[in-house]
Order: sequence, then structure tokens, then C-alpha cells
Amino acid sequence: DAIDGLASRGLVFTDAITSINNTTPSHVALMTGLSPRDTGVIANALPISEAAPTLAEAFRDKGYATLAAVSASPVSYRYCGLGQGFDRYSGPGERSARDSAETFQELMSWLPEYTDTPLFVWVHLYDAHGPYDPPEAYRYLYYPEDSDPYLKDESAPEARVPYWDRGLQDSSFANALYRSEITYQDELLQGLLDRPRFQESIIAFTADHGETLDRGLEEPFGHLSLTYNTLAIPLIVVAPALTSGEQSAAPVEQVDVGRTLLNLAGHPDVEFPGRDLLAQREGLARPRFSVQSNGDGVSVLYGQWLLLLNLTGRQRDWGPSEETLHSVRLFNVKEDPFCERDVSKEEFVETKRLRALVIDWLGKGAQS
Repeated sequence: DAIDGLASRGLVFTDAITSINNTTPSHVALMTGLSPRDTGVIANALPISEAAPTLAEAFRDKGYATLAAVSASPVSYRYCGLGQGFDRYSGPGERSARDSAETFQELMSWLPEYTDTPLFVWVHLYDAHGPYDPPEAYRYLYYPEDSDPYLKDESAPEARVPYWDRGLQDSSFANALYRSEITYQDELLQGLLDRPRFQESIIAFTADHGETLDRGLEEPFGHLSLTYNTLAIPLIVVAPALTSGEQSAAPVEQVDVGRTLLNLAGHPDVEFPGRDLLAQREGLARPRFSVQSNGDGVSVLYGQWLLLLNLTGRQRDWGPSEETLHSVRLFNVKEDPFCERDVSKEEFVETKRLRALVIDWLGKGAQS
């Protein structure tokens, strides 16, 4: 149980969100400390400029060897531009993705060469991403092997099923496969963390975005829309200086991971965007802004309220473009974390306030 082990060793942020809901832009934000609003990277396979300073370059300039082992094409250096600053960078090559086992094997083959060198390591895993297809030994960990998820129950409501498996009749099977993928990754990760080199390391464990399963208004089993399903991410920080097993409910953001790692590693003098997560442990509610993939929308999460602003009308779950362009949705994520009930008309004052906030935030980006 690698993830539980990290949580018991470090600080768990229970209210962390991402800056965007797709892979390339989210990792660019992670590695630059900047919102997609400011980098302009809002789509997969849209690489960052070589002039942009990255976290890998910051650590390299402090004398670290820098290694990246990634599992999917959206973060292969040829598509994302994040190879800058890394001494070694391994991805799936011409394939769209590779198994976590291959990624770990590649990384661990490098480690003996860096026994006496400080390391900055980025490991990216992709198995818990549709289509969910865990190894056979994991396939029925969370679903009865003697049940048939493709057998139609005429009395049951129509199931919300993945786009890659329209014949599925029981959405709980897809949920189970997703859990199995996480368990598989977790066991492989434990093999890396068990190495002495990582016993006293500074570690940040997080994700590029969340995943919609079978709850919510948006397309199930994916991350196309911008809701709390896709915004909420895990975030655990482990370091020798931190108290083990601590939790923080402070509202924090993924873009602050880089600044925090530099500070924990003893490099507060390095110029890099973002806030120190450790200084936010008792943070008060504040607006946190995110961009929808491909620039289709924008959101603000402020306390219990999540407002979504439709910028293009291209969202399939909102309705016809001519009717939904520039429209808004409002959700109370404390009472409705799956964002299944739009309360924008009932909470008109809150909707108006947050819409003004998000438009102002967008405008500031255009001015910078």
C-alpha cells in the first residue's frame, strides 16, 4: 500500500485541485508553476516554449541529476516540450502509452549510476486512465467473478457506461476496473519506494486531473468536462522535516507543488512561481481558478461554491452551442460533490458574484 504509506509518512492535502483537466497542459502547469491561462498551453500535444523556465531546470542548476520516466504520449517530450532540464527522459516512444511496470523498470535501471548524486525524479503513470484494462490477475479484485456485467437487467435504469464499452450493462464493473488499475499502480510504486534511496526523500504524490466515473452530469468515465469530479486531485507531500500522518483541509492548488519542493530541498532562493503549500496549512477560503481543456470553459471554486463558465459552447453535456455559449452552472460541492444539481438560478447573487470574479481573472491574464 504505497499511497497509504506515503499518507502515513507525510502531509495529506484533502482539498487540492488541478489547474486544467487534460494531461499535457496540467503537467506543464505542474512543471512551471503557472496557470494554463498564462502559458497558453491548453491542449494536448501543444508544447511549452523552450524559453519557459521549468522545475527540472531549477533543480539541474542546483547540481541535481534530473530523470523523467513517463507512461503516455501527451507527456512524451516531443509533444509537451518538458524534456528541457532533464538529463534523461524516457517515454512510450511511438506508442500512445505503456504499462507502469515498463516505466518503473526503465527508471530503476538508471538509478545505480546516480548513487552519490542528488536526484530530481519525475515518474508519470497512466494505467488509471480509460480504457481501463488492468492485468488479468487484478481484473476481478473488486467485482464478483461469477457475475456478468454485460447481462441486461430490464428492470434497472439505463447504465452510465464508458464510451469505449457501450455494451456494458453494469457501470459498477467499470468503477471496479478503475480501482483495480489504481491497486496495480500502487503495488508497482511500492517497489520503487522500498529502495533505500527513497526512504528519506522529499516526495510529492499527485495527479494531473480527476476522473468522472458514473456520477455527474458530464460524459461518464472520462475527464472531458470541468467539474469537481475532474478538478479534485490527491496531493501528499513527504519530507523528513514534516510531521507524519498530518492532514490539511486548506484550499490548495497543484501549481504550488514546484515552489514547495524547492523550499523543502533547501532552495528558497531559487526564483520560481507559486506559493509554499506548507504555509497554507491553515489557509482561509480563497478563489481558485481553473481552465477547461482546449479553452472551452473556466471555473472558480470558492468555499463551497463551484461556478463553471461556458466559453465556446462546445461542451456536449450542456446542450446546443447557441443556447449554452457564455452560460454558467453553479454547484454546492459540499452538499453535491458529484455536481449533479445546478443551483445557479436559485443562488442568483452568488452566481453573479462568482461570474464577475472569473471574468476579472481571465482579463488579468490577457493583460499580463
